[in-house]
Amino acid sequence: MENFQIDPTRLPELFEALSRLSLSPDLDEVIDRALQAAIKLTHAERAFLQFSDRTLYAFPKLAEEIEPLAGTTLEEAVRAVAQQHAGTLIADTQNDSRFTAEPLATLFAKRMLLIAPLHVPGEFLGVLLVDRATTMSAFTTDDLAALAFFAEWMALVVRSVQSPRREAAFMSEVAHELAHPLTSIKGYTDLLLKELIGPLNAKQVEFLETISLNTNQMRDLMNKLLEIGRLETRRMRLEIESIDLREYAKQVVGHLRPDILKKRLNVTLPVDPVPLVRADLQRLVQVITLLLDNAIKYTPAGGQIDISAEARDSLAKLIIRDTGVGIDPQEQSRIFQKWFRSAEPAIREYPGDGLNLYIAKHLIELMGGTIGFKSEPKQGSTFWFTLPIAEPDASSTA
Repeated sequence: MENFQIDPTRLPELFEALSRLSLSPDLDEVIDRALQAAIKLTHAERAFLQFSDRTLYAFPKLAEEIEPLAGTTLEEAVRAVAQQHAGTLIADTQNDSRFTAEPLATLFAKRMLLIAPLHVPGEFLGVLLVDRATTMSAFTTDDLAALAFFAEWMALVVRSVQSPRREAAFMSEVAHELAHPLTSIKGYTDLLLKELIGPLNAKQVEFLETISLNTNQMRDLMNKLLEIGRLETRRMRLEIESIDLREYAKQVVGHLRPDILKKRLNVTLPVDPVPLVRADLQRLVQVITLLLDNAIKYTPAGGQIDISAEARDSLAKLIIRDTGVGIDPQEQSRIFQKWFRSAEPAIREYPGDGLNLYIAKHLIELMGGTIGFKSEPKQGSTFWFTLPIAEPDASSTA
C-alpha cells in the first residue's frame, strides 16, 4: 500500500467517505455507493470506475451509446496509471492527447481529472476517476492523496465481493499497513492539543478535536479488521475460565458510564445470581461492550436499558433490552452480516461500520454459545447471548 501524505484536515470527510463503503452480494450496489462517496470526498461532478478488463461503471450513468466507447478509449489512461502504480492529476483534458479522441473529446471536454489506481496485494483491478469542469476550482494534490487513499479501500471492498474467501487476508494486510500512519497522525494531534508546540485558539482546538475523534474511529476500524482476520482464519486463541457474568456486565456499564450519562439513560443491572460461565474473559467483556454500546447508541436520550441474566439447564443467558429505534423486519435477517447497516435514517444518523454484531456473533459461537435478538421498529430491541455454565474448577485453553 502506498504511503499517502494525507492532509489531517481531510480526515473527517475521508472517514465519512470510507464509512459509505459497504459489502453487499450485489457488486453494482457496492460500486454505485463507492462512486457517490468519491464524488462527495473530492467535490467532483462525476465518478468512473474502469476495471482492467475494460468494464466501465459511471455515476451519474452514461448514455448507452457512449459507455462502451468510453471504456475502450480510457484504456491508455488505465495502462499509464497501472504502470506507474500511482495516481495522476490532469488539470485540463484539452492539453492531454489521451482525451482528444472521440468519444472522450465530447465526454471529457474542458474537464479536470483525478485518476487513482485500484489494487490489492499482487493484483491491479483498474482505476477510479473523478472529474469536474475546468471552470470550477482546481483539484489539488491533497485531493489526489485523499482519492488514492479511498481507492485503496474501495479496491479491498470490491475484491472482497468478487472473491469472499480472500477477504480476511486483504483486510488484515490493509489494517497492518494503515496502523503506522494513523498512530503518527494521532500522536501529532495529541501533541498539538496539549499545546506543547504553542497556544491554540478555540477554533483550532475544535478542529484538532475533530481530527482526533475521526482518527480514533479509523483506528477502531483497523482493530476490528484485524480481529475479523483472526476470527475468519481461525487464528484466535481463547483462555477459557470460569467467569461471573453479572460482575463483568456491571464493569462494562461502569466503563460506558460517560456515554450513558451524556444521553441521560436509565440502566438497570442484573439482580438474581446465576452460575459462573465458561468463557474467555477478554472476549466476553468485548461482546458485552459491543452489545451495550449499540443499545446506548440507538436509544434516544432519556430512554431505558435493562440488563438481566438467567440460567436454564446447562446455559446462562445475558439479556440487554432497550427502548431504542428498533430494527425494520425486512432488515432483521441481515443484522449479523458483516458491514450491514440499516438504511433507516434514524440509525444512519449515528456513526457506525456494521461490524459490531458480526464480531459479537463469531466470538460467542467460538466460546460455545449462541446469540439472538428480537426487535420492533420504534419500540426497541432485545439482544441476548448464552454461554455454557462452568463446572467446578473448570479452565482450559482453546
